[in-house]
Amino acid sequence: MAKKKVVKTLLIGLGGTGNLALKYAKKRFHEMYGDQNNYADFDLPLVEYLALDTFEEDLIKGVGSDGLEFGLKASEYQVLHE
Repeated sequence: MAKKKVVKTLLIGLGGTGNLALKYAKKRFHEMYGDQNNYADFDLPLVEYLALDTFEEDLIKGVGSDGLEFGLKASEYQVLHE
C-alpha cells in the first residue's frame, strides 16, 4: 500500500464568492479540529488562506451564526485597488 503524504496547502479565494468560500472553509476546519471557544487563535499549520478582493469591507466582515463572527486574519487577505 502506498504511503500518504501530508502537504502544506494554500487556499486562494478571488472576489466575493471566493472570499466567502475561504471563510466557510476555515469555519468548518475550526468546527472539526479547533477549540469551540477560541476561534481567534485557531490555526492549522498545514493550511493557509489568501483572499483577494477589491472591497475591503467584505474582506473584514466575518460569517457565522448565533452572533459568532468567523473571519480571516489581516494576514490572510489582500485588498486589490483599482
